[in-house]
Amino acid sequence: MNDASPGPDSSFLASPGRDGAWEALDLRIAEPRATRSPDDDLLVRDGELVRAPEPGAAARNRAAGR
Repeated sequence: MNDASPGPDSSFLASPGRDGAWEALDLRIAEPRATRSPDDDLLVRDGELVRAPEPGAAARNRAAGR
């Protein structure tokens, strides 16, 4: 918290994934993890990737026809 700075103390950038359904009920406490499916949520919280694609996941999904 920064008392000298008016405005929010946290920031979020999130996507519910291809399926449009949120996995986390509260983005402020969502646990960090790698995503493997295009349906998984993506989340950046306070500038840090909290939920992001596992390296190589996109290529595996394409190969599997997803």
